This record gives sequence, structure tokens and C-alpha cells, in this order.
Amino acid sequence: MGTSGSGRMDGSGRGAEVSGKVHVRQRGAVLWLTVANPNSNELTADIRLQLMQALDAAAEDGAIRAVVLGAERARFPHQVPFGEFDTGLADPTPMDLAGRIESMPVPVVARLQGQVQGAWAELALAAHVRVAALNVKMGFPNVALGLPPMAGASQRLPRITGARQALALLLSGRAYPATADLFSGAIDKVVPLPELADTAQALALAAAETGSWMRSLDRADGLLDPAAYQEEINRRRLAVQRAGRAAEDAIVEMVEAALLLPVDTALVLERALFEELLVSEESRGLRHAMESRIRVANLPPGQPVALVGMLRSGAGAVRLAADLAAQGVGIVMAHEDKAERHSFRNAVAANLEARLKRGAMKAPAVRRAVESVKTTANPAHLGQVEVVIDSAPDTKAAKSAALQDIAAVAGPDAVVLSTTRHLDLAALAPQAIRPRVVGLHLPQRPYPARLAELVIGDSAARATVARAGRLMHQVGRLPARVRPADGLAGGAMMGALLDAADCLVRHGEDPMEMDHEMRALGFARGPYGMLSDIDMDAYLARQERRGLTRGLSVLMAQAGLRLNTGSDPESERAALDSLVSEARRGEAPEPLGLGGQGQWFALLGAMVNEGARLLDQRVAHKPMLLDMVMVQGYGFPRRLGGPMHAADTIGLFRLIRIMRACAPFGPRIWDPHPLLVDMQRNSRTFAALNR
Repeated sequence: MGTSGSGRMDGSGRGAEVSGKVHVRQRGAVLWLTVANPNSNELTADIRLQLMQALDAAAEDGAIRAVVLGAERARFPHQVPFGEFDTGLADPTPMDLAGRIESMPVPVVARLQGQVQGAWAELALAAHVRVAALNVKMGFPNVALGLPPMAGASQRLPRITGARQALALLLSGRAYPATADLFSGAIDKVVPLPELADTAQALALAAAETGSWMRSLDRADGLLDPAAYQEEINRRRLAVQRAGRAAEDAIVEMVEAALLLPVDTALVLERALFEELLVSEESRGLRHAMESRIRVANLPPGQPVALVGMLRSGAGAVRLAADLAAQGVGIVMAHEDKAERHSFRNAVAANLEARLKRGAMKAPAVRRAVESVKTTANPAHLGQVEVVIDSAPDTKAAKSAALQDIAAVAGPDAVVLSTTRHLDLAALAPQAIRPRVVGLHLPQRPYPARLAELVIGDSAARATVARAGRLMHQVGRLPARVRPADGLAGGAMMGALLDAADCLVRHGEDPMEMDHEMRALGFARGPYGMLSDIDMDAYLARQERRGLTRGLSVLMAQAGLRLNTGSDPESERAALDSLVSEARRGEAPEPLGLGGQGQWFALLGAMVNEGARLLDQRVAHKPMLLDMVMVQGYGFPRRLGGPMHAADTIGLFRLIRIMRACAPFGPRIWDPHPLLVDMQRNSRTFAALNR
């Protein structure tokens, strides 16, 4: 064997290091192909080509009787680079590679460990034998990107498992343990990790010796009961048609094709549907949302945090302490008042017990978490912690005092996380700890919201950023690095949305209709429904700082009116109408007649205008950060990608034209920011600014 990316081995089990990321080693008559890509999950065209060349050479080498395919440790790259999705898959495509694996003249054993997802899971199905370690979780997450399988999984999986298991795996996008019933028949053997290599070698030799191996596309185990298969197809089709998601509909059609069409025709259908959805707006939006999440949250690497200190209690501190303790992080809460310490520990324990009741944690884990929460009357004990978390009131005076207290007791390397929505905390901190101070905002929502805005100024040390980011990852949060600003990034973008909604209401638009239209687009809440989820006092304080005290959103926050609670819709509507009349100052203006799409474009234009301001002032360094913040913290639909991506989709020329039409009603809201005007004049996009 003498191809690029591979090398000829002797029978000793040792081989030369290859150029590239595919390592080759020969153990007797079995060739081992091992992908080494430790710093990336991307299955690049280069890696695919090296694998293809190594397989081609093995097919021509009469001394090779079997192949074992796997990865170093547990990191077989599984994600096709996002750039390839945008420009077209390079050759060889994952489908090409899967076809080469399956067509090999010798058996190929897929050696699976750790996370086996996406393209790697599809390639594993193309192998003739699959052996998995007990730590394997396997899944097909393409559907989360608005895409069906791309490498034959829609045909191989149902032929092996049947329609029920195949559709459950392909439609959910979730990763399941290798021992799950869903993989019955798809994974040939599951063994402890230390036994994986020897088992893979033994299975490869046995398959070569006996000839007892079959190509997945030749199998028909899952097609033995056509009536039951079609019944499952019909059931799933009804469900996905109601949901209206194109990728799920395509998956059902593909799996049905496994029963009804010849293999080659069904594979052509899979490729055609994949390529059709690849250029859809929905898939582009979902891919952008995923790429934004990955790139924005990728802060400098840091070591896991083991011990965190807190100086104060409060609802936010209790939730965060419970999150940390649930992940095995020790907590030390210091307070001079014994009753305050007792109340804090009991509140954390209650939070953890609630997780036990809803099945989110098991009893032993809850006990360990509760035991990890310690309290002390002596603040000096915080000198041993790696991170100090402060939740003092979000005012200059309170934060200055709190940071002074922390500086007196914190260790020389401790990072300080202090909650804020608008302050430059490093500027308020004593000089001694200034490079180690980071502002923190953790949105709390009744729907999934993983955002953590980290407010990081110019003086922050790299180690500080790394530790703060790592701690947020430990509790399942996605850190977004922003510079100090009133409202940070998310609050400012949400404020622009509510400013625009208030202006539209003042000129005759109906707030309930506006909320309905936004939810129909996929928002978790409409503008006024969102008021129920945010801290109304913090919102009122920001509006007062901005001199905006008469809009409907402010009146609702002052009255504590929350929409869509379901308790008394008639009284809710009557209270809203009264506040609408007050916001309009008793006038009854004719509605602007924007319609649902016009309202959406007007609201989007306000957010994009604010986003341009945040970019210009360097509060956010890239448009995708603003998209990630809104998707992960403020209920913006993933399928739209975020407000800046949505602006690219609509086109800045069209959006600016709509903004200028709205500007007479609210110049501060809709007069296009100079950055937008410059971008439109020079045919630039936000996507280009992300590069």
C-alpha cells in the first residue's frame, strides 16, 4: 500500500505514522484505519479522501483480509464542515465514502466508542460488522439542521431494524446508548471499553474466516413484515405533516422508499431530497443557529472548576448554586447571619429535591450535591475557592461595596463573577482584582434558554475568560462574550423589539395580534408575552435610564400584567385594553394595516438596527454572537437563525426600505444605522462579517 494518507505495515502490529489524519496499522491480516482529529469534530473532505485512498489500497492488497475502522480515543469526526453545506459537498462525499466501505471485498468492522453521531454513525452503518463500547451513544442529528441523512442511513437502518426503530432514531435526532433496544440488530456486539480493540480484531478475523458478513443494503431483516412497516410509515407521516417540518417529511418518504423501491433508486431519492433541503431557508437558518452556538461559545480552554464561593443568597444565587452542585462543583457560602446561611442551604436542597421529583436527578446524586454545599460565617474561607460569585443588587453603590468585600478575601487567582445587566464591573472593582472580574447575566426562562452573557472588558486576563467560560459549560450554559453596555447584547436587542412594538401599538396595531403573529413564526413568546419571562423591575429601570416611560410595555410592567396566563382571559384582555388606551393617550388611531408579515419585518428591522449599533460600538464582535444570544436566551426561532441571519435572508435592500417606511413613526427605532446603509450600498452581508 502506498497512497497518500496511508502506509504499508508489517505483521508486527506497528506501522509508520501517516501524513494527514488517517493512521494505518496492520495487525496480522487485519488493517486498522484510525482517524486522529483531536481538536475538531469535522469530517473534512481531506479526511474523507485519505480514508477513501486507504480503502482503495486495501482492496487491492491480497494480504489484507479485513479492515477495522475507528478513531483515536472517542473522537471520530462526525460533522461535515458548515462551509461545505453552503458551497456544496466536496468529493468524496460522505455517501461516496459509505458506498466504498460497503463495497469492500473484505469485511469492514466499525469500532465504536464515545459519541457516534451524524456522518460517522452513517459510515458505521455501511460497515459489515459493528462493535461498540459500553460508553457509546449513537444518533443521527441531521434533522436538527433541517436535513435528512446524507450517506445512506435512511436505507441501511430500516433494512436492518425495521421502520419503527429507524424512524424513532432518524426523526428524534437524539443520541441513545448502544445498549438501547432501538439498536437491536444494528450493533452486533457491546463490550466494556478495555475489551473493544481485541473484540474488533477477533470479529474481523472471524468474519474473514467464515465469510459470515453481509452488506447492510443487502439485508432485509427489517422488511419481513411489509404491512406493519407500512402502518408505521402511515402513522409517522400523519404526525410529521401536522408539524410541518420538511426534513421530517423527507425522512419518512426515504424510509418508505426502503420498502417500495430498488436500492439504487432509493439512494438516488435520498441524495435528491438531501440536496433539495440543503438549499432551503429553514435548513440554512438551523445550520447558522448551530454554527453560531458552536463558534460563539468556543472560548479559550480552561480546567474544570471544583470549588465556588458565594457571599450572598437570593433566588438567582440559589438556582446557580443548585446547578453547580448538581454537576459536582463544591459550594462555600459565606454570610455573617446564621439564619441567612441556613435559609440558603435549605433553598438549594429544595431546588435539588425538586429535580429528583421530576426525574432530572437520582437520589444518590441529590444527596452528594446537598452535601457539597457548605456555609460559613467567616468570609476568609473564600480564599480557597477558584471562583467567587456575587449577586449583590445591580447598582453602582452595591456592586462597588461587594467587589471591595471580595477583594479582601479572594485568593490571588480567584475569578470573580458578578451578576449585572448594565454595569462595567471591572471599572468598579479594586485594581487588585480588576483583571479577574467578569460580569454575568443568566436568563431564566420557562422554556430552554442556555445563554450566559459574560461581560468582559479590555483588562480581563485570558485565564479569567477561560475559567469563566469553562464554569458556564459545566452547568450547561453557552457563554457569549460581550463588552459592557446598558442591556448587554440580549437586553438591548429585546429592548429594541419592545420599543418597536410599543410604537406600532401607539399607532393602532393590536398587541395580541402582534404576539400571535410572532408565535406563529416560531418565537417562544411574542413581544408582550416575553414581559412575563424577564425581570420586570430590571426592564423598568433600563427604560427609565433611557427616558422611555410611556410605552405599553412599561405600563404593563408597572401594572405587573402578564399575558396568556390562562387564569382569566377576559379580565386579562380588559386590563390590556385599558393600558393600550393609556399608551395611546386616549386616542383611537387607525391601524397602520401592516399585516402579519409587515409587523414582522418592522420588528425585525428594529432588532437589526440595534444589532448594527452594538456591532459598531463593539459590544458584540460578530453578528453571529447577536444571533446566538437571541436564539439561546430570548426565544428567537432556530429555523430563522437569528435576527442578523434573517436580515441576510430577506436582503438588506428590502429591509432598509421597510425601515425607512416606518421611520416617520419612530425615527430613533427605524432610521437605518450608518453601518446598515454602508453594507447595503456595498452589497455586504452579515455572513461576510462573521468570517
